Amino acid sequence: MIQAKVILVDGNPEQITDAGRLLELLRYEVLLAHTAENAVSLVRSSQPDVCVIDVSLNGNSGIDLIRDIKRVSIETTPVLMASDLTETLAVEGLSAGAEDIVAKPLRVNELGIRIQNIMKLKNARGELRHALDRMARERTILSKYFSEDFVEQVLSERISPELGGARLPASMFFFDIRNSTSIAERMSPDALAKFLSQTFTDIMDLVFANHGSVNKFTGDGMLVTFGCPVPSQEDAIRSVKTALAIRSWIDTYNEFLKSELGEPLGFGIGIATGHVFAGNIGSFRRMEYSILGDAVNSASRIQDLTKKLKTDILMDGPTHALVKDTFKTTKIGKIVLRGRHEPTEIYGLAPEE
Repeated sequence: MIQAKVILVDGNPEQITDAGRLLELLRYEVLLAHTAENAVSLVRSSQPDVCVIDVSLNGNSGIDLIRDIKRVSIETTPVLMASDLTETLAVEGLSAGAEDIVAKPLRVNELGIRIQNIMKLKNARGELRHALDRMARERTILSKYFSEDFVEQVLSERISPELGGARLPASMFFFDIRNSTSIAERMSPDALAKFLSQTFTDIMDLVFANHGSVNKFTGDGMLVTFGCPVPSQEDAIRSVKTALAIRSWIDTYNEFLKSELGEPLGFGIGIATGHVFAGNIGSFRRMEYSILGDAVNSASRIQDLTKKLKTDILMDGPTHALVKDTFKTTKIGKIVLRGRHEPTEIYGLAPEE
């Protein structure tokens, strides 16, 4: 098995011919070049792993050749060789792009070890590039569902990849598209899927812009969370800002594109704030990052309430207490939500002036 492909460049053929034969015995594929032009041509055509270059090439500078080779092939590692190595020469060679310096006459065993070390470093760099590419792909996938700060938490493992989680304060809302059944009746399945994808993409951009995360889709809606897994004093305010941004986006949609649906696009948002469990549930075979707790159930039922009250955005008392000084709200009253025994204070969100 060939260990590496090596080019030896020296203006004096006798200086490198014997070294080349000995390197071949060590299972290296060796090519010889005696001019800078010949060396550049060989590098371009054969893409060697290592190119060992004499500092003096019949009037040409080996330093300049190193720069030329770096331009021709980013995968080729230049090594400088010199019979009279000075500190100035070493600095110039390393600055030009040489990754190692060897003395002449060449000691083949030493050169072989240096080339092995270079190949180990190249392999390590390749593995690093592969890992970075994989991380970039994973980041792209995660970014389709979560805000950038959440993705950073996951990839840096500040969010545990193991089962379990934590109890923390958070704000969240359920977003729901109104009249999705009648919309589906007027659209082909392909057109409906395209409409939902385009709508959700724009809605998710608004969510991410306010540091929220999309925890799950509900067919024609989604559960959006603020503060999971990293709580902030701004979570309730961010949730309301997002709700207002969605209202504005849908108003614009209805002004310019409602003809595509045959009717105005409607929506409902229910916002609730409280302590929830946020973490990984499932088994070691398949885990899911889930949000569980009374606030999740409240947000869902408040969203259902928007249909009954024929409004678009409603919030519970704990959310209102955190945002009342920032947004103009209206008190709806105390209402017993579906499945509850005790009434919940409900507030609306007035249009922005």
